[in-house]
Amino acid sequence: MNKIHSTLKIKAIKLRKQGLSYNEIKVKIPVAKSTLSLWLKSIPLKEEHKQRLYTKQIQILSRGSQSQKERRFREVEKIIKNAELEIDMPLSFETYRLMGAFLYWAEGSKGKRFELTNSNIWPRLVITTKF
Repeated sequence: MNKIHSTLKIKAIKLRKQGLSYNEIKVKIPVAKSTLSLWLKSIPLKEEHKQRLYTKQIQILSRGSQSQKERRFREVEKIIKNAELEIDMPLSFETYRLMGAFLYWAEGSKGKRFELTNSNIWPRLVITTKF
């Protein structure tokens, strides 16, 4: 093991003995979690540290669904902001005409492919894509 890794390992062991979780250590020491696991699996935790980590884990689990909702909300907001930057407003008459035509002709598909179709027209355009 080179000198840098030995120094990081010693720091990680000290932090673990202070009762920090792998994620908390990872913030201070830039190594993979799997590396921390390898380095720290033989380091025992005091009962008080186990209790703190257990309580922290329960708190994380209890707010999990709310956290997911917040994350999804942030992602949707980011997508909308990026889309607003990509679209030049106002839209031209031709753009509205094309959008209307697409909406009229497109009925979609329940399969794993993209279809533009109208039940009154044959043949239909079928484009197979991988999702």
